[in-house]
Amino acid sequence: MIEFRTQILHGVFRHPYALGSSLANGSGLVLGNMWVPAIFYGIPASFVGPEKMDIVLLGRTVTAIFAFTLLVAVYEIVRRVTSDRLIGMFCVLLLLTSRSFLLTSHSARYDILNALAIVIGVYLLMRGTKWNSLRSPISMRRAFMIGLAVTASMIITVHVTLCLAIASFIFVLYRSDQKKIIAAIGFCIGPIVFISILIGISILRGQSTLFGSAGTNAFAFNLHDIPALRIYSRSVQFANLAQRWKTFSAFGIGYLIVFGVQLIAASIAFLRNKVPTKISPRAVIILAVSFSWFELESAAPTSYLIYILPVLSVAAGLELMRLAKGSLRTWLIAATSIPLLVFGFLDIPGVHGRGYRIMTDNYQAVGAALSEIERPDSNAKPLVLAFNPAVHEVLRDTTVRLMTTHFIEFPAKAERVDSVLCNQGVQYVLLYRSAIKPDYMREIGPISDAMKRIGTLVWERPGYFTDIGRSYFHSDLSTPDTLQLYRIHD
Repeated sequence: MIEFRTQILHGVFRHPYALGSSLANGSGLVLGNMWVPAIFYGIPASFVGPEKMDIVLLGRTVTAIFAFTLLVAVYEIVRRVTSDRLIGMFCVLLLLTSRSFLLTSHSARYDILNALAIVIGVYLLMRGTKWNSLRSPISMRRAFMIGLAVTASMIITVHVTLCLAIASFIFVLYRSDQKKIIAAIGFCIGPIVFISILIGISILRGQSTLFGSAGTNAFAFNLHDIPALRIYSRSVQFANLAQRWKTFSAFGIGYLIVFGVQLIAASIAFLRNKVPTKISPRAVIILAVSFSWFELESAAPTSYLIYILPVLSVAAGLELMRLAKGSLRTWLIAATSIPLLVFGFLDIPGVHGRGYRIMTDNYQAVGAALSEIERPDSNAKPLVLAFNPAVHEVLRDTTVRLMTTHFIEFPAKAERVDSVLCNQGVQYVLLYRSAIKPDYMREIGPISDAMKRIGTLVWERPGYFTDIGRSYFHSDLSTPDTLQLYRIHD
């Protein structure tokens, strides 16, 4: 939200409070051109300053609108490809009752927007395969335009491009008839042209690197998590598979149930020779997108699961249409919907559920910590180093200034933590300590060590302030966290 607000106000995707970090100057070519999220998230935030409104709440409101749009899009796509409203409603129920949708639809992130863009892209590709025998083969110019359009989806996020690229290339080959090499060349020219234009514009805006001034080292951790970069490593692929299964089991169990039932039904139908075994072009598109998500997206962030769930809803609808007809289909939908509804209702949070308790405890604790800060001069605003859970509350306090912890992972230059804090003039540090996962962020260790050398603990409070190591779906919040306020030695 903060970066998108800055992008709209100043034309550069950067974090204005990431002092001592390369992100204060920009995020480079790949991550610095997300103009579609900037329009939807940044424009509302630019009208209302963070000191006047909770910027997280504003972002969640935008996400809620996209979440509703995603449900409508899934229904309409499934209805069009199956010509069955009941299947459309079932696929919406499948998505709506997943924990992944519940969590991402309540966040201030752009994950739901990515999911919406991906499922619309899949629909357009499936729609194109239907016309293969009715229209002329794809020309080199049309292949070029498809490659250009897929690469241009980077202005949403690079996640959309990664998920759709392989499927789009396969679509071009499928529709190109006998001139596949020419079409493939045209498709590849599209990304080259778009990236060339993007590089030129980015250089004019002062963003001349891929990932910002510290991109090579800072983003090595993220690149290391992409399974496709080690596709021949058996251990990496097994670990990736195990992580995906764990994520689906925790946040998309309904999909495992539905596809399990469909697998059994398909096996029975196959043994009885009642369904065709040929893989349709639509299935190839869905498999290609699923493979891209599996290999090109990191398995670590559980929020990435929402990227593929709407596509899998469409796949479930198509398979349901193929396997069952008439009243059998109706009964199968009714029987499968029962566990989905049960899981969905069990996951509905109460009026003052666990998420509400964590949020209010954190707000109150950060406010209490800020009240302990000395302000000898009303004109001088102390600089406070704060971790993510405290950022929005610190921004709302107009008597202090904010610095984030990004300089640890994305340093502007190689410096000790002590030197960075002293050079930036940090006077106080708000530090979250978790008894469940003491090293839950890479920033914890270096900043904790620095506080032992140059900081004095002036205030602390136990409580439930973060969701680190906790589940919103279990009643026990486990061992409480501790919020600490340190003062930097003069």
